[in-house]
Amino acid sequence: MPNDIVKIIADENLDEIAELAEVGIDTFLDEGLIKDIPLASTVLGIFKTVTNIRDALFIKKIAKFLFKLSELSDQDKKKFSDEMAKNVDLRKKIGEKILLLLEKADDMGKPEIIANLFMAYLRSEIDFSTFSRLSEAINKLSVSDVRNLGGNKDDQERNDRLVSVGLMTVIGMGNEHWKNTYSISKSFFNYDFTEDGKKMAKFAFFKNSK
Repeated sequence: MPNDIVKIIADENLDEIAELAEVGIDTFLDEGLIKDIPLASTVLGIFKTVTNIRDALFIKKIAKFLFKLSELSDQDKKKFSDEMAKNVDLRKKIGEKILLLLEKADDMGKPEIIANLFMAYLRSEIDFSTFSRLSEAINKLSVSDVRNLGGNKDDQERNDRLVSVGLMTVIGMGNEHWKNTYSISKSFFNYDFTEDGKKMAKFAFFKNSK
């Protein structure tokens, strides 16, 4: 199974999967039409049968991940294909990691974000360890927290969630320590992005065109 997902990324025409997005993966899953489309049936072939909602949702997450990867340049895709052909151990490692990340994703917006981070890895802008770490952080956060990464730094609750996954750090006390006698103000702490946080902000929503 891990080798199957890497084979699709490295060797198949991802544009065919991207075309499915125009119709909607839900339609194909609901009506069973996905089996009639060559590349989509390869995705489905990762699983012998779709017997329950959980299987169908997992396939949908894989499809969304692959939809996004259709934005890969031909050059980046060939580089990845050549590397996977030479390194069987890395091929298995990458395939396993992708499937584990997608399985844990609890929002249909997350596979596309993970795909953006994976494309940054394929472009050698981050290493595999960083891709894994940032993607794991995605699965611990809400999509709204990630989309609002560069938002109001005085949102202490949001900031604390980002601190918990290593994307922000506390750098000192704020100017106003106390809002009143009983409660701490939102500016009690000052926060800043870690290097991982800066990379997340840069690559999580990267837009590319061939």
